[in-house]
Amino acid sequence: MSSSAASLLVLEAFYGGSHKHLLSLVLNLFPDSYYCLLTLPATKWHWRSRCSSLYFAQKIPTDHKFKKVFITSCTNLGELIGLRPDLSQCEKVLYFHENQLVYPRKSDEKDRDYQHSYNEVVSALAADKVIFNTSYNMRSFLDNCDSLLKKVPETSFEPIRAQIEKKCDVLPVPIDVRSLCGLVGRNLEQVQADEGVATESRGSSNDEPIRIVWPHRWEHDKNPDLFRDILFELENRNCDFQVSILGEKTTSIPESISEINSKLKNKIIHFGFLSSKEEYYKVLSKSDIVLSTANHEFQGLAVMEAAILGCYPLCPNRLAYPEYLPEKCLYNTPSQAVKFLANACRNATAFRKRSPTVDLEQFTFNSLSARYEKLLGNVDFKR
Repeated sequence: MSSSAASLLVLEAFYGGSHKHLLSLVLNLFPDSYYCLLTLPATKWHWRSRCSSLYFAQKIPTDHKFKKVFITSCTNLGELIGLRPDLSQCEKVLYFHENQLVYPRKSDEKDRDYQHSYNEVVSALAADKVIFNTSYNMRSFLDNCDSLLKKVPETSFEPIRAQIEKKCDVLPVPIDVRSLCGLVGRNLEQVQADEGVATESRGSSNDEPIRIVWPHRWEHDKNPDLFRDILFELENRNCDFQVSILGEKTTSIPESISEINSKLKNKIIHFGFLSSKEEYYKVLSKSDIVLSTANHEFQGLAVMEAAILGCYPLCPNRLAYPEYLPEKCLYNTPSQAVKFLANACRNATAFRKRSPTVDLEQFTFNSLSARYEKLLGNVDFKR
């Protein structure tokens, strides 16, 4: 193994999406010589969760001067420290983009594998600081960590919530507003001076159908079945709309997404993942409404980005969404979502004059960079 003079060791076992986005921003706060970054591709998540600790243990330089370790919850930190005890004296900062303790069960799932949830609990116990992207993420983890251990047969554990909670803090994944606006050719000042308020006029002209964008991964936890049902109901009501179905697909396309593609083909203007950020953001900037149907969402970076680019967010009144969206952007039932969308479709000109006024200033990189610099900066750590 090579040697390293870096002070910060950064480990990311799922280097893609919001995970990659976070590191691309915060590591730019430091010179290259300050940190050592080791990653694994954002594929085969279950294998990354199970095996990344051994992989990193083999790749981390043995001759190093690390003072801090920044690692995400996809890697079992407890295992890593057991394999590499030389890291035990470093300050260990664990970041949760999501947590598996409240991952929704598949409809055909009989027995759940709790190993991934258990790994996260062990990692939180082994860490010195535990950071979550939203209060909902932190709350849902803390509320369920002791109940998870109660599922272990013929075994009794002491409560652990208090041990973890005292180490916890909330620090969101930042939105890079300047880059976001630059990629779609908009002047930053046009979005607004405070960078966080989405009051920009929408990209569609008044005589065009309402454009709905669904930016989720094509997996069951994003509830594509509800998305299908909402679109089909709009179609049944003879609503005029167009839809962009974005997000990454897994090995198989959900049946509900295939049904939408088959029955509403004439209304689909984009279907599938857009690898170009510029193209992706331009689709968002030309859309009217960003719709979420998620059952599992811990921040919703795609919704935030769409809102900044002028989309009206329409999201479930649960998960992380109520932390930053006003009540008028939240729905409690599918019928409420359908009613909102139907009214928008029938009064497109009037709808485009509305503004959701979503204040996302606290989530911008400009607002959060100092906190990340303090969290990952070079300080002496004494246990």
